[in-house]
Amino acid sequence: MLRLTSFETEEHRPDYQFWKMDPVAIDNYNLIIGRNGSGKSQFFNRLEFLKIIHSKSGETKRIATTAQFRLGFVETETSRKIQYDVTVSPNQEIDEKITDLTSNKTLFDSIRKVFFNEQTQKEETQLFPRKHSVTKLIGDADPKYPTISAIGDFFDRLHMLRTDRYNSTSLTVGGVQLIPDAQMQNLGAVVLEWKKSSPVQFANLLTTYKSFFFEIEDLIPVTRAELPVPILGFVERHVKEQYSQADCSMGMMRILGILALSFSVCGPKKLRPSMIVIDEIDNGLDFENVGGILDFIKSQSDEIQFLFSSHSPVTCNFIEPKFWRVMGRKGVHVQVKVPTETKETMELIKTARMSNWDLYHKHIAKSKLYSVN
Repeated sequence: MLRLTSFETEEHRPDYQFWKMDPVAIDNYNLIIGRNGSGKSQFFNRLEFLKIIHSKSGETKRIATTAQFRLGFVETETSRKIQYDVTVSPNQEIDEKITDLTSNKTLFDSIRKVFFNEQTQKEETQLFPRKHSVTKLIGDADPKYPTISAIGDFFDRLHMLRTDRYNSTSLTVGGVQLIPDAQMQNLGAVVLEWKKSSPVQFANLLTTYKSFFFEIEDLIPVTRAELPVPILGFVERHVKEQYSQADCSMGMMRILGILALSFSVCGPKKLRPSMIVIDEIDNGLDFENVGGILDFIKSQSDEIQFLFSSHSPVTCNFIEPKFWRVMGRKGVHVQVKVPTETKETMELIKTARMSNWDLYHKHIAKSKLYSVN
């Protein structure tokens, strides 16, 4: 399996540069932090765009710019380093190049129309439509092109959780729903499907959820007169009647959504997500549950990469600076820096008696070391 290690992007219109993000170092556990308008949402939008164009069920998303991406991956089993370059044009054509940096071999090049057969260790020439990513044309775990398969698999298993407030009047109910969507509108349907068809998965979810909300005893289907099928209900000790997902707090649903994404499994191999991207992770959460959910995702980060943003001093204080990715923007140019890579900041961390938040807003937010050149 592949783990994302770096990300950069550049976009152009015919007569000017539209957007540029310098290389971002990606770890297993990453807090994206920065001022409003520094580029956090744009970063997440571009990850979502890459997921869409690689999805086997989706169409290439139409854009107005020529978007170029360079991603670095490492293969977890062998430590092999992979570079993936992809360009998407307004006419929806996609150019891709996949390079094994460890062996210095080009594994795929859409312009040269070359596939490298990793089984025979020979190049093959094939013709294919450039309207789709090559990962859509290669079968899962294809022994001839395992690296191409692995890149497609990474994006298939990348999941998003947006900061939109949970909207109880716009639920997606019924049907076989297995993975929460980015707005959590199908979350209740997912949990109820797990309870019916995946009891072990449901039991793990419920046990973990109870560690955040001790009064919860069970998650069950409940009926509402205005809906044709049951929706998610909560059974609490000391509460006689069950209440539904339409009545519970934003924080309760937010935590359930993060946990459900983490316990989700994908595809015939039932693999967990490759990466979970969470916009404003603390949205709707109280102080204790912010710490609890951050501890939980850190405990899962050996198997799943987490990329999450926050504006909260509370969240900042819970997370060591080595996990921060500090965003800054000047015009269309975005830079992302890691505080522990800066000597002056490292000295402050070692010697100054200040909280993480003080370090951020008294030093990093004001220091020219973090300004965009």
